[in-house]
Amino acid sequence: MTDIIYIIINSISIIILFFILYLFFIQNDTYLDTNNWLMILNKGKYEKKGSINGIEVRVLEPPHILAGQKGVFATKNFKKCDVIGEYTGIVKKDQDVNINNLYLFYLVDDLIVDGEVYSNELKYVNSHLNINNKPNLQSSVCYINKEPKVLYVCLEDINIGEELLIDYGEEYNTAHLYSS
Repeated sequence: MTDIIYIIINSISIIILFFILYLFFIQNDTYLDTNNWLMILNKGKYEKKGSINGIEVRVLEPPHILAGQKGVFATKNFKKCDVIGEYTGIVKKDQDVNINNLYLFYLVDDLIVDGEVYSNELKYVNSHLNINNKPNLQSSVCYINKEPKVLYVCLEDINIGEELLIDYGEEYNTAHLYSS
């Protein structure tokens, strides 16, 4: 009889533990501190973080061409060549992603950063097309600790209140912007 009670108590404890882990890892915000390689390694824990210093996401208001959508704005002054931050997401093989996902960033070879669900504020940086004559950011793939990272770097000085804008490239523009 005591063996049955012991098994029941252990089972309930395990269920409670899984519930707590679910609440902590799944229900928290979805910002990532760095690219998460665990998808490639067939694991499933995602590290979460707070905000990137110096920027904020805002809902765009009229007369902005993207009114109602989100954009990223500077909350401090940035200098030309400053690194705003890393574009983060889950690293996947290109055959494992939905091609209609707007938050994909090609890393190297057949690897893609998928920022659709797990990412950070930089996923909301808009294309400069139809907003400004030129972007004030560029993406740069570099290696940190032997891992490729996508960094957003200032092309010019950016003042407080300015929207951060990037050129996502001809393939993205053709697929998502020119056809609209």
